[in-house]
Parts: sequence; C-alpha cells; structure tokens
Amino acid sequence: MSTDGLDLRLLRTFSRVAQLGSMALAASELGYVPSAISQHVSALERSIGGTALFTRKPGSRLTLTAAGRALADAAEELFVATASFVDVSRQIARGEGLVLRIGAYGTALGHLLPDALRRLLLTDEFLSVQTTEIEPTEGLPLLERGDVDLLIAHRYLPEDRPAVTDNMTMTSLGRESLLLVTSSTAGTAAPSFEEQAARDWVAGGPRDVDRRLLDRWAAEAGIELRVRHETRDCHTAAEVIAGGLAVGLLPASVVRAPWIGERLAVVDLPKAISRPTRDVLAITRKQFRLPAVATLLAELAREVDALRPDRQRQARAAGQGSDGYGVTAR
Repeated sequence: MSTDGLDLRLLRTFSRVAQLGSMALAASELGYVPSAISQHVSALERSIGGTALFTRKPGSRLTLTAAGRALADAAEELFVATASFVDVSRQIARGEGLVLRIGAYGTALGHLLPDALRRLLLTDEFLSVQTTEIEPTEGLPLLERGDVDLLIAHRYLPEDRPAVTDNMTMTSLGRESLLLVTSSTAGTAAPSFEEQAARDWVAGGPRDVDRRLLDRWAAEAGIELRVRHETRDCHTAAEVIAGGLAVGLLPASVVRAPWIGERLAVVDLPKAISRPTRDVLAITRKQFRLPAVATLLAELAREVDALRPDRQRQARAAGQGSDGYGVTAR
C-alpha cells in the first residue's frame, strides 16, 4: 500500500479494535455504528491485498492474526511519531499560541491544579492551558494519541497501577491523605473515632477504587462498615457528610476547601490505625519535553506536599485559626 493512499481513519479504527478486542466497543468509543467499524476493517484488509487482520470466534474477543499484530505494532509507532511531530511543531511555534492540554480527575482539577497553574502562567506569558476532567483509564488513550499532553491520575491501591505503555513516563507527585470526616454540627467536643466509625458511611460503589480502599482499610482497622450512601463524587459525599447523614473518607485537598471544610470535622485516628492515602501521579508521553510541564509538575508536587498531616500541624503551630485543612479547630 502506497503511503500516498494511506487512510489514517481506517488505521485508527483498526488500532482501537485491536486494543479493545471488540468492534462494538470500538464503535462506542469512536462514535460510529458497529457496521461502519466492520466496513473500515474490511476496507483496510482489501487495501493490503485481502489479508485477514483478525480471527473471529463467536462469543469471544477478536484475535489479531500474525499480519494483524504486525500492522497494529506499526500503527502504534506511527501514532506515537505523529504525536511527537505535533509536539515539536507546537514548541517551534511557542510564541504563536502554544496550548498545554491537561487531563485530570475531578478533585485534582478543582483543588490541586488552580493554584499551581496560576503560578505557572504568571511566569510564562505565551502559554495557554486547556483542561479536561477525565479519569485515568479514559485519559490514557487520549494521551497516547496526542489529544492530551499531560494526565494527572490517582492510584488508591498499589495493584491499580495505570496501564502506561512504553511510550509514556509516569511521575509520582506524592501521596494525599484521605481524612475521616463527620459533620461539624455534631457538637463542640472532638468527635470520637469509635462513635463515628459505628455510624452510616458514604463511599463509592463496591467496584469503585475509593470503596475498595475503604473496605481494605476498614478490615485492617477492625471496623465493621455500614455503607448506606453510595456516590462516586467527592463533593456529593461531602454534602451527605455535612448534612449529618454519614461519615466518610475524603481527600485532604477537598477537605481543605473553605466552602466545604468549614462544615466538616476531621476525626482523629487511634495511633494503632494508619491513615489511608492515595498516590497522585503525572503521566506524559516520553517525547513530550515542554519546559512548562516540568515547572507545573514541581508546583503540583508542592501542592500535594502541603497536604501532608505534618505540614498541616506546622501551619496550625504557626498560628492559623484552623487545623490547616480549612476545618475550624475545636
């Protein structure tokens, strides 16, 4: 097949089918009907001489043939090279409207990025930033294709390492504490851990990452959980907790926000119980070396470090009128 006749649309469709093992899943992700995906694959097969790219067994995932595997590997290299070319081109045109595209999970976008981005933009007058709220599993394909330059991800459990490829670099920005919080209207006395742990809880569904961490932490702490309220959204959970309906674990960055934290009270943990945390990660393509990214990651690492309990105690000792998380001290 001549490169002049290369249809990148067909190749991209084939690449997603190869990665997902399903034409239906590829159709859903790419915004096509399944029949169009099948037509794309058939057209690509015809363009290379009628060679089959997949074996099809009813009721199972599509499997790449030897020819299909070779083409999938070559396609991946092509898309990575294309993304790298775009990166270099944008850097050359630095003074002509460079845009740094960032994908981040919701609480990072709302509570970690704003201050770090503000400091970055004060030092780089030519840089523009575009942010998108996206979960790590959804953001990785966008990063691979070059639709996103930087992905801010979280990891709640060690085994849940994001599925980065050889073309990506993953950097740890630190570990963020998850705080046990209750409503600040419960009274003036410091909330008892034992009493709060025995109440109803709010958390994600059984398969959600925060719930799986909560279940593991509770088992290690000897807590019998009673999760009566389920939500994936930290801010919804905060409202449920502030309303006195439940207790729960919330990221320190969320509890620090004044409009949330002033309605919450942090419950001190017994010394024998470790504080749960989540990893904050940054993922980029290896070829993407924009200096502004290194500066931003350093700023984000500072934001995460400032959330450490010892940093908060230092802030309280310095005379701040709260426990450092924006929660009024009692």
